[in-house]
Amino acid sequence: MIKLIFGILGAMFGIVAVLTLIFVYRIWHKKRKEKAIHNRYINSIRAQVSSNIGTIWFHLPELEHATDGFSPKNCVGQGRYGIVHKGKLKDSSTVVVKQLVDLDSQRDEEFSNEVEIISKIRNRNLLPL
Repeated sequence: MIKLIFGILGAMFGIVAVLTLIFVYRIWHKKRKEKAIHNRYINSIRAQVSSNIGTIWFHLPELEHATDGFSPKNCVGQGRYGIVHKGKLKDSSTVVVKQLVDLDSQRDEEFSNEVEIISKIRNRNLLPL
């Protein structure tokens, strides 16, 4: 009788362990896939923006820190593709960051064109990109 109980408990434990492993794998695979999509998007943006315009690339944590986590109090406007936030980098440089609302792949090229045009414009009311 005890062997039967231990056998049933062992089988149940094995099933729970397998289901847990499947669940963890699916979450890991989903995150990996999302990261690959994000990297492809970033690489396509970088490829489309001319390399000779002196664009500086930042990591997300730097921009989140500069804008206090994209706080609404730092919001200075809203454009076609997202909300514009003002922030300060660690070196006290003032930056304006556009937080994209929709990562629709059809708009990638339009956004890239906007970045390139703004990068080339020299105006006292625009900060260089």
